[in-house]
This record gives sequence, structure tokens and C-alpha cells, in this order.
Amino acid sequence: MSWDEVPLRRIFRIVNGGTPTSDEQYWEGNVSWATPVDIGSVDGKYLNSTQRSLTKAGVLTGSRTVPGGSLVLSTRAPIGYVAQTGMTMAFNQGCRGLVPTVPADTRYFRYQLLALREELVSRGAGSTFMELSTDALAAVPVIRPPLDEQRRIADFLDAETARIDGLIRVISESSNLLQAKRRALLMSAFPDHGCTTARLGYYLNLVTSGPRGWGDYVRSQGTPFFRSANLRRDEIEPNLEDLALVDPPLSTAAETARSRVRIGDVLIGITGANTGWVSLADQRIAQANVSQHVCLVRPSNLIDGRWLAYALSAPQVQELLLGSQYGGTKTQLSLGDIRNLVMPLPSLDEQHEIVAAITEGLAAITAERALRDRQLTLLSERRQALITAAVTGQIDVTTAQGVAV
Repeated sequence: MSWDEVPLRRIFRIVNGGTPTSDEQYWEGNVSWATPVDIGSVDGKYLNSTQRSLTKAGVLTGSRTVPGGSLVLSTRAPIGYVAQTGMTMAFNQGCRGLVPTVPADTRYFRYQLLALREELVSRGAGSTFMELSTDALAAVPVIRPPLDEQRRIADFLDAETARIDGLIRVISESSNLLQAKRRALLMSAFPDHGCTTARLGYYLNLVTSGPRGWGDYVRSQGTPFFRSANLRRDEIEPNLEDLALVDPPLSTAAETARSRVRIGDVLIGITGANTGWVSLADQRIAQANVSQHVCLVRPSNLIDGRWLAYALSAPQVQELLLGSQYGGTKTQLSLGDIRNLVMPLPSLDEQHEIVAAITEGLAAITAERALRDRQLTLLSERRQALITAAVTGQIDVTTAQGVAV
């Protein structure tokens, strides 16, 4: 198909946004005020609400508006989110508004801007952060089919992307089911009856944390340094992507020996956002040192380290560790909190059986999660490819209804 290609400015008037001062009279009014975060939350769809709003005085003083049915595009942090406004809307300086100046189906150009995201990003410039300027955006070439064809393509993509989005939504909702399965498995770390309840500290050979100030010794070489960032919320396997290296002075040799990891140790986040997250040390982090934000627990010969990692991750134990304190959830644990934790303690043979069952169940959940993620990736790629093909005329939408997904 042979369609015109014209600069964006031939179809849209580009409107720059802004942010008023913090004066109360400018905020929480009746005019929605979009940021890249708002646009990203509905990327490629309709934007009908925003986190913040302006008064009319706020718009006049520090921002601009576009009418409903216009497009808003994020032009920094990041470049390329796009949405169609459902009402008159203001926006900040990280966005541009696009108001049609000629007859056009705005839906079609919304889809085309999605297809052009890489091109938009490539036109960004800046030293502090990348930004797509008004002039660079205005010069972006876009395809302009006849108006009737724009409508046909937009109608086709509305229907087909809705089908794909429905499938994505159903598959995404399975995450809740997988999480419920995982919780149930971890709750099975304790037998229903005949299980001794004991203070955990009696069955541990070591409860310690890393030395303070070792963040100052991070180097490009040295000893692996296990920090709270290396814990993972829903996995007891450690995250090694950001494993740092430290080269501490010889004067800290005693602290180095005390906080050095062995295979089978259990590592627990004790401060910050990762408080309560648990990892089991394996050969990959043996001989690493833990940071001051991680508790190193070394089980005695009466406890299977993997069982302890599962047990500490179980919902009922997490509730004991992180339950309400002064009206809120704990974001810090002491070594005493862990030593004094009273919890069921099955026999060692029972621990081995429990570990085998939970490990098998978690492997099945991991496989389900990998399949789900693969499906979501394929559907997202299919959605993008379909949009690109339709807006560039690579498929005839009049004969492509019901394209197989």
C-alpha cells in the first residue's frame, strides 16, 4: 500500500507541559495532571485519571492542557509512553501533548506511536537524562493513510489487542494462584502433630551478622560480599547478580572469620526492605562474608539447613518474626529476635522428608511460572508485531479479522 509519510507536525500541534509551584491554591483541583508514571500505567490505552490534579489557577500559572481525545506522550524518564486522554488534561514537563490539527483518527496515531517507540527513543538527547525535544518530536515521520483507512485499522487493532490483553490478564492472574500454592507448601514445613516446640537458639551453632562499615571496602577484586540485595523475596536461592567484592584491612581478620559463610548456613535480612527474606548458602557463596544487614545462622547437626530456610520462609513464622509492632510491620530484626523465635521443630528424619516434598513442589511451581512468563512474552511480542504490521500497511485489516493469536 502506498500511503503518505509526513512529519508529525503536519498532523498534530505539540503542546509542552509544566509544573506549578507547590502553592496549595494550584493543586488538588478539577483538572487532571499527568506525569510519565500516569501515562506508563495505561501505556498505549486511554488515560482517564491521574494521581494528582490542578486547579484552573495552577494550569494558568504553570502548566498547559489538551482536550479530551488528544494524545499525551512521555518525552523523558522514559521516552515513549503514550496514552489517549479521556478528558481535558494537563501534564508536566516530562510529557508533550498532541492535538490533531487536521481530520485524523487519534486512535490510529496512538497505535503508530507505540510502533515508533524505538525511533522516538533514538531521537532523544541530553547529558543528564535523555529527553525528546519538541522540535525532534515534531520532525518524526509518520504514515498517514486516508481517514477511512485510519478508522479501519484502529477498529481492527481495538478488537485484536483487546483479545490479546484479555489473554494476558488471565495468565497474569495465575500469579496469585502460584503464590497461594507456594505459601501452602511452605506452611507444610511443620507436621500437624507430634512436633516439639522449641526456642530456635538452642539448635543453632552460630547467630551473627557482618561487621559495620564494610561497604567502604568494596573493590573490583577480593572476597565475595553478601548483602541484603542478594536475598530474594520468594526464593531461598541467593541472587548473585549484584554480589559485591570486598578487600578489608588485615585488622578486621577476626570479624572476617566470624562472618564468613559456609555451605548450609541460612542468611536472613535483618533491616530495610528485605527484612525477613531468607536464603540458603550453597557452594556459590561459600567463603563469602555477610554484611551488617544480614544475619548468618549456622544450624547444629539437629537441623537441616534447607528445612530451616523453608521454615523461616513459611507464612506462620514470617508472621512471628515480622508481625505488628507499635502499629506497623517490623523493618528491623535483632539477632535476639531470631535466637528467641519459638517454633515447631520436627525430628531430623521428618525434616528430610519435608524438604524433599517442598523442593519437588517448588520445582513444579517454578516450571509453571517459567511457562507463564514465556506465554506473556510471546503475547506481548505478538501484540507489538500486530500493531506495527497494521499501522504500516503490511497486513490488510479488511481481510485479517481474527488473526490467530
